[in-house]
Amino acid sequence: MPQAYPSTALRCPCIPTLILGRIERGTYSPSNSPLVKESLTPAKEAMEAGLIRCVGVSNFSVEQIQQARDLVDIVSVQNQYNPWYRQPELDGVLEYCEQEKLTFLPWSPLGGSRRVSRLQDIPEIAKLAQEKGVSVYSIVLARLRAKSPTIVPIPGATKTTSIEDSVRSLEVTLSQAEVSQIDKAS
Repeated sequence: MPQAYPSTALRCPCIPTLILGRIERGTYSPSNSPLVKESLTPAKEAMEAGLIRCVGVSNFSVEQIQQARDLVDIVSVQNQYNPWYRQPELDGVLEYCEQEKLTFLPWSPLGGSRRVSRLQDIPEIAKLAQEKGVSVYSIVLARLRAKSPTIVPIPGATKTTSIEDSVRSLEVTLSQAEVSQIDKAS
């Protein structure tokens, strides 16, 4: 069972935002509000003490986000979302974030280290990348941003070139038809 962060871990005044509550799906009942409350109580205490200004949650369902918002102001939701894992489109989390104006931070937006190299193998993504003169990574990040104005992808990077490529993706615009084309392929 996940443990809540101890209050002592939050004593650093340099922490402006805390993404808290990484509760893995399948290990709890979504209606188990004591677990949500237990996870977020230290964040609530830290906000009340002025140690943090914002709280985000990770891997939460819509029901858990609602429970969390009953305890503390939530500004962001960080769930997995990429061409192979599109659960936020299906479970209502992305739509809820849009309605409630919460930032949605897709983690592993390029599929993670095991799948990122397979982006080239999705013909629609590779074709769009070639047509637009950008990398397949730029196309995938642009697709995410085109899906919702609340989305801010958080790609990992170990090389300077990857960071530069992620920044270049901000210049890529996809039409709804292009996004639909990618969605059908992945």
